[in-house]
Amino acid sequence: MKSFFLTFSLILSFAFIASAQNDMPEWQRIDTVKVVRIDAEKRMATKEETNYIPKTVFVELFGPSGNVGLNFDMRLFKQMNGLGARAGLSFISAGGNSILGIPLGLNYLLGKRGKYFEMGAGASLFVFNSDDKLFFTPDSSDSNNKKDGSRSSKLFGTLTFGYRKQPVKGGFNFRVGISPIYGEIDGKFFFYPLLPYVSFGYSF
Repeated sequence: MKSFFLTFSLILSFAFIASAQNDMPEWQRIDTVKVVRIDAEKRMATKEETNYIPKTVFVELFGPSGNVGLNFDMRLFKQMNGLGARAGLSFISAGGNSILGIPLGLNYLLGKRGKYFEMGAGASLFVFNSDDKLFFTPDSSDSNNKKDGSRSSKLFGTLTFGYRKQPVKGGFNFRVGISPIYGEIDGKFFFYPLLPYVSFGYSF
């Protein structure tokens, strides 16, 4: 008996909903198919999908590379925008001293048709002789930087905000922006918000 009343109630509910839908003016009726189609179109508009994973090799000046570095960047999915990752290597030598940099990070691209706003976060490991001076070292009188022949390493956090031109079909790649860098040297925290960067490369 309970099953009968439950079934009967469900039938009445569906009949009421159908009747209410039919009694609504045309402009108030919900076209489910249209809603789903519009939602799908919006999703497609935000994703610039490709049939391959875009990759880029570029030379970067300053920014996460620290000075001059060779970097590799790739999207993590088959689309031009969205999430990506980068890794690189920078090196500079002068006066018998050298600095080796290893920038790593994730980035996210907003935009389409080869023109994107790039946001990123990562870390850069720098290995240098104790008498070398990174251009962003806050205290130039650091006594530890005067020990001849010794080496040290520092890990700094980096952010990236800038413009990226990366053609959908591959080709010349260009990036420019600012890369805030922060970290700690000898117990002193530093933060440089306006460290610039520029890069040139090739996308494929």
